[in-house]
Amino acid sequence: MSSTPGPRTQRFRIVPVGRGVWAAIGNRALGVPSNAGIVDLDSAVLIIDSFPTLQAAMELRMAARVLTGRDPSVLVNTHWHFDHWLGNVVFSDLDIFGTVATRDGILESGPAFLESLRGDPGEHASELIQARWEREERPWYKEELGVENVARQDLYEMYRALQLRAPNQTFATRFRLPATRSLWFVEVAGHTRSDTMVFVPDAEILFAGDIVSVGVHPSIASGRIDQWRDALAGVEKIAPGKVVPGHGSVCDLTACADMRDYLAAMERAIEGSDLSELPERFRTWLSPSIFDQNLRCLRSARTITD
Repeated sequence: MSSTPGPRTQRFRIVPVGRGVWAAIGNRALGVPSNAGIVDLDSAVLIIDSFPTLQAAMELRMAARVLTGRDPSVLVNTHWHFDHWLGNVVFSDLDIFGTVATRDGILESGPAFLESLRGDPGEHASELIQARWEREERPWYKEELGVENVARQDLYEMYRALQLRAPNQTFATRFRLPATRSLWFVEVAGHTRSDTMVFVPDAEILFAGDIVSVGVHPSIASGRIDQWRDALAGVEKIAPGKVVPGHGSVCDLTACADMRDYLAAMERAIEGSDLSELPERFRTWLSPSIFDQNLRCLRSARTITD
């Protein structure tokens, strides 16, 4: 494996987490709220997720070349939310892995979303977000709008290159990637109906996707809390030494307890109306509009059940 000095990146920072394993932690100030990863498998170089902008994806591909001395050969998408797959087009020449539900979610939601980023619709959306950012006075909401504003500007700048690239290789439950070094894709559910975690056994590193989020409100809109709890128990059963979350900083297993506490707090907050219903330690988590969306979804689900 290459010992080349780390690459210079703007839209994310590279964090070495094990031998030949790197987390790419998104730079929210430059429109990248999600994380990605690079794993040198000796006979292959794996990319885990591709960021929400083409600019970030291109930096990621170059970083993989610098870190490993080789071009990436495989990509896996942890789920279908656009901030984890929109950069797939930069890796169009690779095999792209994902579960069937991840592939289907990208194919179903992707075309309309891409159209909303192009031409006049994209320009109009950027103007609306900029106007909302200028009016917003709540600090964490303003920060979140700033992230989206920068991302939209990057996407509009390269909208002619935007293309939908869904996984062309699917798997179910557990899959060992054919490579010299052992690496497993593990299918779980919770954040969506089909999420993928990536485990590197010899380094004891788990890329958990959005099953784990650190300091950022996780979206419940596409998932189920009971399945999410089961997925967190699965993370603890694997017992990795380090966890790379879908959002936020590299962490350890204590993040699973935090996530369980957050999910429980969300359930208790159904009767409330704002962030004050959450325990104090969750009130300064980033992306607070996701909290608002979570409340709406949970209340809607309760109404249907009742």
